[in-house]
Parts: sequence; C-alpha cells; structure tokens
Amino acid sequence: MRQLAAEGRMPHLLRQLCAAFLVRDLRVPWRWGAEWFEAHLLDHAPDANYGNWGYRILPVAQLLPLETDHLTSLEILSWPVVHDPHLEYVLAWCPELRAVAETRGPVCAREPWRLGAGYARTARVDVAPRRDSPLWVMSVNRANWPDYQKMMTGTAHTLAFEPNDVYPPPLVPPVELEILYDKVPLDHSWGAPADRAPAAPKPKPAAASKRTGRRRGQRKRRVEG
Repeated sequence: MRQLAAEGRMPHLLRQLCAAFLVRDLRVPWRWGAEWFEAHLLDHAPDANYGNWGYRILPVAQLLPLETDHLTSLEILSWPVVHDPHLEYVLAWCPELRAVAETRGPVCAREPWRLGAGYARTARVDVAPRRDSPLWVMSVNRANWPDYQKMMTGTAHTLAFEPNDVYPPPLVPPVELEILYDKVPLDHSWGAPADRAPAAPKPKPAAASKRTGRRRGQRKRRVEG
C-alpha cells in the first residue's frame, strides 16, 4: 500500500494480498478497496480490479476455524517466502525492518511478532493446501504447483506472545504457518541472479523405443503406398 500511494503501481500478487487482508481480516467493504485502487493505480482496468476484489470476498472452507479470531489471509505468510526470499521488496518499503533482518534473519523480518516475549504456539489448525486456496503459493503459475506444495505441511498454529517495541503489534492476531524452508523452490524467485539457487534441470525427453520407431516406419510406408 505504501508503493501504491507513492508510485501508483503494485505487483499483481501484492494486489491480491492487500485485497485478501482488507476484506477477509479487517472486514473493510470490498468496494472501498476497489475504489481506492481505482483512484491510485496508473494501469487501472475496471474488469481486473473489481473482479479481483469481488473474488476475494468468497469464503475459503479450510480457513473457517480461523475466521473469527485470527489471520485468514495466509498468503501473506506464504507467498513472500517464494517471491521475495531475499527481502528486497519488504526492506524497500518497510525499511524499519532492516535491523531485524540483519540480526534475526528473514523469518523474523517477515513476522516481527515472533520477537515478542513468551512467543509460543497455542493450538494446531489444519489448513491443508488446495487448488485456488491461499496456500496455492504461485497462483499465477499453476504449472509449478507441485513444487510449491512440497514446502507446505498443511498446518498452522495460533499464538500467544507479548507485543514488542520493534514493530507495532498486528491488528489481527497472527498465526504461524508451517513452512519447510529447505523445500522452498528458490529457482522460481525474484532477486539478483547471482543470489538465486541454480535452476532445476529440465527433464530430458524420453528416447523413442525401437518398437515405436518400427511402428512409425510401417505407418509411413502405408501412407506412401
């Protein structure tokens, strides 16, 4: 939202994140958000803008246990792990988190409430990933879904902690989403090429068998005959 106000633009996935959080968690009327985006986006398109905001008001069955008391926009926790693993975007627009990133690492920079005194899990919630759910980490590239599914255990935890003075406490109680960081497919991430993990090798096409070759030759002779 800081980038939108300053530059009149915002990456597509972050538009989805803002819409989900404002509608699902802050319970802001979706038309207010759509009108705010319309007033600020340089590339505003009515169908895409209002269509995506309307989509975000749809209920998500797997998140109903969290719906009244805790964060339900779990893509806020999962998508940045893949799309901003080096914190370039987060620190560009939230520079107040740079000291946390340098001293406590990227996880605490993304979730600064982890620094609160007495931070502990209180209850387990089943949020198994499904297609078109908030845990579909790269919704704009569905071909990579099997890669991203490996980093999700399907479990979240409600939390207890005392607010800290590093960052204002969240307006909506957060949750801890179980993410297997060693399974995050960083070859799909943003960032400087030198910092990226090497891309996964592409599978080689299977060689045609001799039997397949003979059949093709027979078909060719029949066609020519």
